[in-house]
Amino acid sequence: SPPPPADAPGPFAFARPERIRDILLQAGFGGIAIAPCDQPILLGQGESDAEALDQAARLAVETGPVARAIRDQPDATRQQAIAAVRHALAPHASAGSVTLHGATWIVTASR
Repeated sequence: SPPPPADAPGPFAFARPERIRDILLQAGFGGIAIAPCDQPILLGQGESDAEALDQAARLAVETGPVARAIRDQPDATRQQAIAAVRHALAPHASAGSVTLHGATWIVTASR
């Protein structure tokens, strides 16, 4: 299925600071400040990189967009998706953890 529109509900719905600013302005807020807050996100942890990858892949396919994409798929397709996600996360495994770059906003406004 095609990816959802950029502003669709989900973890990336507020990726664009212009959208955040517009929503707050329309709601009557002012003094809007939007600052980036980038930090690592731990997806999996274990005694080994393999264990951490298993945990991270399981989390990725049980929540969010991947979970929605494979929800109604046959088990064989689900297993292929888990293997593909695990493979994609492998470069991010080190010292028994899988960590990705996380980007969020700290938003303040007044009314």
